Amino acid sequence: NRNVVRKHTFMGMSGALAAFFGVPLGGSLFALEVASRFGIEYFEHLIESIFAGEVCVAVFRSLAGLPLEQIWKITPVRLGETEPYMILLGGGIGLLGAAVSFVWANFHWRLMDGFRALGLLDDENAYAVPRV
Repeated sequence: NRNVVRKHTFMGMSGALAAFFGVPLGGSLFALEVASRFGIEYFEHLIESIFAGEVCVAVFRSLAGLPLEQIWKITPVRLGETEPYMILLGGGIGLLGAAVSFVWANFHWRLMDGFRALGLLDDENAYAVPRV
């Protein structure tokens, strides 16, 4: 059954990513996210994936002799004073990043149009949500 294989694959991915990141919920949701094309597609496997992530992190950390606690201990650091030009510099860097992403998005869509014109984007055999 294709759905059972998919569920067990997601459970394995969730367990591995949860143990790697050390965060059961984050690893499980990331495993479901990387495989979806249209947002949260595989929500029917959510509970099993989170459970697999919880179990895997608990087993890994107990076998490794690590405590079940937060991974990073962040101490509060007081920020120093800043100059007004630093705020303007940050805004300029943000605008530069927006311009680069705009150019990249336009390049991507033109490239996809070229692929579509060449017939390289035939998606008739996809097992995703039907397109309207």
